[in-house]
Amino acid sequence: PTEIWYTFEDDPGVKATVDLLKKNFHNNDWRHSDEENASDLLRRARQALDYLESLPYETIAVVSHGAFLRALFSLMLPPHYTRWVDFAALQNFALENGQIVEWSYGNKKWKLHGMLRFKIKNFLHRLLH
Repeated sequence: PTEIWYTFEDDPGVKATVDLLKKNFHNNDWRHSDEENASDLLRRARQALDYLESLPYETIAVVSHGAFLRALFSLMLPPHYTRWVDFAALQNFALENGQIVEWSYGNKKWKLHGMLRFKIKNFLHRLLH
């Protein structure tokens, strides 16, 4: 939430707010100020996925933060995991900075092809030299 922006994570008030957010993340009816919950996040991910599925391109790059990508993945995996317990299980699905995940879409289904982890600094060095 915006009230903890530009604060220190070891501040007791910030810790209490973060703990409260984590505790209630999967409660569809609970909101803390301007923070979205799991229902909001999955709704936003569904809109993004609908948009991606409508595009006529064979290759699309999607760059985002881990929580949003996990929400996208939860909707791509068969059957579409929209129950909060399933989305909660994906919270342990680690996505590293600079990670590439390859998916394809056809016949109204998503297919995971693989995940590549690498150091972005090494990749950029090889790309530029």
